[in-house]
Amino acid sequence: MSTHKSFFPVKDGVVCRCPYCAAEFAWPPEKMACPKCGRTVRPPWGYSSADKSAKREALKRIRRETESASAKLQPVFDAKALRKPSILFFILAVMMAVGMVLLQTSQKNRVSPERRKQNKLMLTINDLEVYAAALAHYKIDTGEYPSYSDGGLLSLISNPGKSKWNGPYISNICRDGWGRPYFYDRTNGIPVLISAGPDRTYNTSDDLITPLEMFKAHPNFVPAAEQSNRTARPLHDIRVKIGR
Repeated sequence: MSTHKSFFPVKDGVVCRCPYCAAEFAWPPEKMACPKCGRTVRPPWGYSSADKSAKREALKRIRRETESASAKLQPVFDAKALRKPSILFFILAVMMAVGMVLLQTSQKNRVSPERRKQNKLMLTINDLEVYAAALAHYKIDTGEYPSYSDGGLLSLISNPGKSKWNGPYISNICRDGWGRPYFYDRTNGIPVLISAGPDRTYNTSDDLITPLEMFKAHPNFVPAAEQSNRTARPLHDIRVKIGR
């Protein structure tokens, strides 16, 4: 896997391209807006301004002050009120609802025994290959790769509103071999698919970055435009079901 990061601007002054009008400008633009079309643009992936830590500390200080002021304004609970059957039933119902949500979340993110037995690096590479192929199939059907606003990798499972979407292109989305979610976005029409690697931290030397040549369709894939002339949907029904 390649670890080339040349398309990730991380310094001020790097020339970027507006995803809406394709105008080029030096980062960061004034008021975080494209100088040509005026639309707000996101920082390039991996960008970190010099005052980021200062802003983070300021936000933490404001949060602490808000929590302290809120605690002073909160009324004192009446211990006798908590003994009422209606109050106890309500608390129990809330706890059960929270427990069910946590249970569903843990089941969704649970790593199957089959995945635990596999080599972490090879497992991650296999996932990246599967997702890259699915993204290529998505582009063939819809005309472009999904964006972050489309739901990222989730758009491979459920239609984000594209008329020519013909998925699902994969059965589910798993975490990488080290338990971290995969990063995906589209930058100037280019798909960006990354695993944080063994150190579980993005934008470091051990990141696994999917090369562009891996975003290619499976040989048996039939585009949606051609499926009306065939009785089978080859790749949609033989897609790799990882992470069961």
